[in-house]
Amino acid sequence: MYEDIIDSYDNAENRFIKYFINLCLITIERFQEKFKSQNVFLNKTLLEENKKYSGELKNILTNSFLKSVGEIRNIPMYSTVLTRRDGYRQIFKMYLGLKSLPVNAFNREDLEELIENKSLDVLYENYCYFIIAQILSEIYKEKLDKKKYKVNKTEFSKTLEKKTNANYFIFNSNGYYPTIKLNYNKNYDNSISYSKAYDPDISLEIINSNGEIIAIYLFDAKFKANISTNINSEETEYIEQEEKRSFKYDDISKMHTYKDAIKLARGAFVVYPGTESKVYYEDESIPNTEYQGVGAFGLRPGRTKNVNEIKEVIQNILETYRIS
Repeated sequence: MYEDIIDSYDNAENRFIKYFINLCLITIERFQEKFKSQNVFLNKTLLEENKKYSGELKNILTNSFLKSVGEIRNIPMYSTVLTRRDGYRQIFKMYLGLKSLPVNAFNREDLEELIENKSLDVLYENYCYFIIAQILSEIYKEKLDKKKYKVNKTEFSKTLEKKTNANYFIFNSNGYYPTIKLNYNKNYDNSISYSKAYDPDISLEIINSNGEIIAIYLFDAKFKANISTNINSEETEYIEQEEKRSFKYDDISKMHTYKDAIKLARGAFVVYPGTESKVYYEDESIPNTEYQGVGAFGLRPGRTKNVNEIKEVIQNILETYRIS
């Protein structure tokens, strides 16, 4: 009748650390392989550094306490050790940053440079613009790869140009839907704004047969969210949980500013990597499918469901202005 207390390194948090180091090792080796296969000038210093880091990570996995740590079964997102303890906290933050990177939805080589060396908010802004453009190309049955976009290109970087009318896609009327223009970062000055100039990330302009803008819908990409967790079950070794990401109400206030200030604006909406969508309608007597009001739509990279929801919103808007 006695109790043994065994101190072991094999716990959920250390399994995560081992998993993360393996993830970094795989990422470096994949980059090394792809970089060597390119028929361009090779940065030998970078290759040597990658080789050095790869060796150090392998050494940690084989010659530290991690060799006695098992394989991860799922990530303990709820763990206070990962979220608060020094060392664990920094590594967990790096992991979340890596997993938050948007993916290239089009697999086009000429877009690869656009996603290099960008902050996450700019990456997400570009992602949202091209996703909405892709949705419109499917609705109008026009190939997006035949449409052009302008970039600012230097020796070290390549970014989408943000000047008014520098980047836009025009989808001509197909006899059912009207002509539309999808703008990236268009500046609406006081000729179309009641007060000062505004430049929402994405604007969808509805154009009549006379070439006049008759309505504007605005979408502003925000790479941020309020995060909360609901615990669903305690029957497994690791607590299963559903993480909810809701929009920030300060961003809804900004949408009110856009809608009220920009003439012809019918709706202004936050697009963010969240799980909740909400529309605040200006007038309940107007059909909800016209989307006159403000709100927020979740659009998480890699989530087909979110893309389909945005597509339904855009189709309903276009139906409002269909050619009779």
